[in-house]
Amino acid sequence: MFIQNEEHPVFVEPHVEGHETMLPGTMRALAEAGYLDVDPGAPGEFGPFRLTEAGRAEAVRLARSTTRQPVDLSWEAVRPVLVVAVAAVERVVGGELAAFDDIARDLAGVMPRGSAGRALETLRDNGYVELVEEMGNDEPLEVRLLPPALQEVRGWPGPMSAEGVVERLFEALDRAIAATEDETQISRLIKLRAAASDVGKSVLAGAILTAGKAATGV
Repeated sequence: MFIQNEEHPVFVEPHVEGHETMLPGTMRALAEAGYLDVDPGAPGEFGPFRLTEAGRAEAVRLARSTTRQPVDLSWEAVRPVLVVAVAAVERVVGGELAAFDDIARDLAGVMPRGSAGRALETLRDNGYVELVEEMGNDEPLEVRLLPPALQEVRGWPGPMSAEGVVERLFEALDRAIAATEDETQISRLIKLRAAASDVGKSVLAGAILTAGKAATGV
């Protein structure tokens, strides 16, 4: 059995060397599962068959599962793929989709093509991109950016939680302490940071959330 590349696969005669090669029960089970279209032949024999769309997709899935190599899907390894994808979309004049071929070419020498595809699938699963895919194709065709991609790579603002505001507050205090030479001011900033730490981030976040609701009338 093999997968044909034609858009509409033609019927092919199965090659049977012996009863162990093409068992009737196996063929019947594949047909019942929707993976094969089988023409009835003479009693005890098989007629021509072809893969259905479901059969083609399942065959590709199985091939991918057996040939894929381990891929590093840590954020440190995947983020560069996101950066390249953003740059690829930015080069598209009047469009919002970048071809996977362009992204894979930009990553040549850094990451194998298959690993780039796996990284994009992971970015899709985590809400950074959308992939335009074709049934039976082992790779995405095109990539569309989602807001988190621009927030991560190009610094666009995103939704900020109360906990995020607290983190930004501590970061701002740390920067102010490092940039200030006035010892009195440094002392005040350190005391303010210590007081905020003593209160606890969760309590401080709750207070900020409450204040925000009161200010907006929510």
